Amino acid sequence: MNTISKTEIQIVTQQHTMLGWFLQYIPLLIAMLIGVFYFGMSNFAAAQVTLSGTIYSDAGVTPDGTTRTISVAVGTSTPGFFSSTSMVTTGDYTVTLPVGSGIASGTPILVWIDGGAVFGSVITKASTSAEATNISGLDLYRNRLIIRHEAGSGTSTTNTDLSFYTAAQDADLRHSTSSTGVVVRAGTELYLWTGKTFAPGGTITVSGNASGDTEDGSFYLDGSSSYIAGGTLSLAGSLTALSSVTFTTGNFNTVFNATTTGKVIDAPIPSVGNVLFDGLGGSWTFVGQATTSALTIAQGVVIAPIETLGITGAFQNYGRFIHNDGTVNITSVTTEAERDIARYVAGRDVNGSATGPGTVNTNHLAVSGNYLYVAKVGSATACSQTVGSASGCELMVFDISSSTNPVYVAGRDASGDASGHVAAAAPSHNGGHGAHAMHEAAATNVP
Repeated sequence: MNTISKTEIQIVTQQHTMLGWFLQYIPLLIAMLIGVFYFGMSNFAAAQVTLSGTIYSDAGVTPDGTTRTISVAVGTSTPGFFSSTSMVTTGDYTVTLPVGSGIASGTPILVWIDGGAVFGSVITKASTSAEATNISGLDLYRNRLIIRHEAGSGTSTTNTDLSFYTAAQDADLRHSTSSTGVVVRAGTELYLWTGKTFAPGGTITVSGNASGDTEDGSFYLDGSSSYIAGGTLSLAGSLTALSSVTFTTGNFNTVFNATTTGKVIDAPIPSVGNVLFDGLGGSWTFVGQATTSALTIAQGVVIAPIETLGITGAFQNYGRFIHNDGTVNITSVTTEAERDIARYVAGRDVNGSATGPGTVNTNHLAVSGNYLYVAKVGSATACSQTVGSASGCELMVFDISSSTNPVYVAGRDASGDASGHVAAAAPSHNGGHGAHAMHEAAATNVP
């Protein structure tokens, strides 16, 4: 008979106990390992940020079907730089920013088309410090610099946001900085995204190259967007603001300095503020009803809308103003009597003609009864009493008994001669080069 010792029984019992413990807990160990792996991968994915959008060959209508290189700069203390490529046909792109990209609430993010003959860029600002917050719909429009931010309200994009990465770092970017603000390069339209606020905090200059491209030197404000000026806004192109736009300029001027024709101001908003037209060879047309504060024409041609142009400040014309058969209402914040506030009704040129192109450089206007007296600058041309030939008269008299049909009555040269050509020595002041200078009420009333 074989006998099993007590020691052997103890060893066998211990072996079975350890095996049972292992078999009992191995599912738990496996679950723990899976959990650690899943948790790690989830946090890795959550730490990434994906930017996506579509490249368009215009302002959001036609996708760009050519593969483009897309670059991204993140405005951290040391800007991060990332890149990807777009998809053929659809124009869609995706850029994944790796772990540690440093995005926080308010971090500026710049995306642009890099390394080619096609340009376009968009600047936005992150709305949260959570790195897992992806940004979609970050579209790129050809030849446009788009301004936006991701927060729905309570924030704005500024010149400081734009200045962290410029054409100084990459020549394919469409903006640079100056001592007072931001300069948008020629051939580019500044485009304010719908519902977003742009408060530059300095000057904005949208340069032009005298081309006929509609986006060259222009500023487009999409619906419900808001612009708050922090300095002079200079445009070498056109201004378009949808009716729901908030356009706040304060005391800063909007300067139109194009040197080519065909520019427009399409802004059916409460007011575009103080405007200055100062471009030799430039021409601007108000499209539809519009209102300005002060309006000054230093150079160029300004064409009023066929509806109503309201001017709530001073009107000064040293270039050419075409009324376009519309209504021009000039009001004032002063306490002058209404009869002394000039409002354009009809006009005559330097020769007394209703359709002539000659500009009138005036010193003074005065009204007595039904007559308007126009004191002009000196001319060596002989004075004439004939409509269409009176450019040499330093004094011209118009019958304004009909507010819509001023009639040239008579003229005299500086010596009082009806046909002489003695030029007045007094310099020009207190007036302007106005091809259409007749007003319902002049600045001075003669008793």
